[in-house]
Amino acid sequence: MRKIFICIAFSFLGLASALAQESFKTDSVFNWHPRSQVTMSVVKGKELKAYNLDYFKSIRFKATDEETAHVLRWLEDDSATAIDDEKVSADGHLVYRLMRFSGQKPSLYQYIGFQQKRIDGEAYLTVVYMKGEATPDDLNKIFKHRKVK
Repeated sequence: MRKIFICIAFSFLGLASALAQESFKTDSVFNWHPRSQVTMSVVKGKELKAYNLDYFKSIRFKATDEETAHVLRWLEDDSATAIDDEKVSADGHLVYRLMRFSGQKPSLYQYIGFQQKRIDGEAYLTVVYMKGEATPDDLNKIFKHRKVK
């Protein structure tokens, strides 16, 4: 009986930890695009403490219209649970988006950022995932967003 109780307890703990880790559809972009055609960065630890962040991951790539549509759809799906959502559009295209999500602790936030640059009619996308105690004001000071042509 004790073994059954222990098995049930560990199963419950595993389920609880899985539920505590929020997953985002936009996270698919980090595994979906061929790595040879992207620039990807991952930073964690002491390097981010000055920015009140614990984790930073970004990916940048040249995107087809279909790929851009996928990423925009994932962003829109994720926005349903965002507690803040800032968008900037230019020439009919979303060029900047920053969404904030609550974290596992009250002062811990998760962010998804997006930037689209159009150069000679082609889209270059940057998607960023960040986690930490930084506020949206902190991030706006770090990442100066501007209207992109």
